[in-house]
Amino acid sequence: MVYGIVQRHHGVLEVESEPGSGTTFTIRLPIPPIPLEPGVQPDAPPLAEHLHMLVVDDEPSLREILAIFLAEDGHTVETAADGVEGLAAFRAHPFDLVITDKAMPGMNGEQFSAAIHNLVPNQPVIMLTGFGDLMNAAGELPIGVTVILGKPFVHAELRAALMQAMTGMGQAAIAAKHTERPEPDSPEIGVRTISTL
Repeated sequence: MVYGIVQRHHGVLEVESEPGSGTTFTIRLPIPPIPLEPGVQPDAPPLAEHLHMLVVDDEPSLREILAIFLAEDGHTVETAADGVEGLAAFRAHPFDLVITDKAMPGMNGEQFSAAIHNLVPNQPVIMLTGFGDLMNAAGELPIGVTVILGKPFVHAELRAALMQAMTGMGQAAIAAKHTERPEPDSPEIGVRTISTL
């Protein structure tokens, strides 16, 4: 996965290994800015509406960066360290938008977004993944996911993904979403966790 990310950013990955001394990995990335994805403006404006968002990622540094980006644009953000914690937060109160990582231990992003879809079918969800380019090219969109955003990304790309996820979600749809929530202990709501080695 690291090699693919470095390649997409026109970088070089070097590996030096010496028996008994260990291995050194060196990543070299170009300094000049690389053009953004087609259709993404470098100065993409933030959404006019300030949203209440849930960010779910098992990497604390990525949660922090996302929270900073979103807060800079006037959004309020709650974070969760994994899908189980995120689902508990989602069941506790409504969010305008959810951002989740794809690869997380326990309940992964696909399981988490499917569980959210069972609770609120029209909930906007952005999924973050290092395989975003491949998934978008293949038209792969997991159940409950509105937008796939490839990692790494810049602030303008995040803003574009937010705009795309909220497109068609007018005030009436957002209001309806908040009234459609089943009770947290509803028997028809279930989560199945699948573990693979």
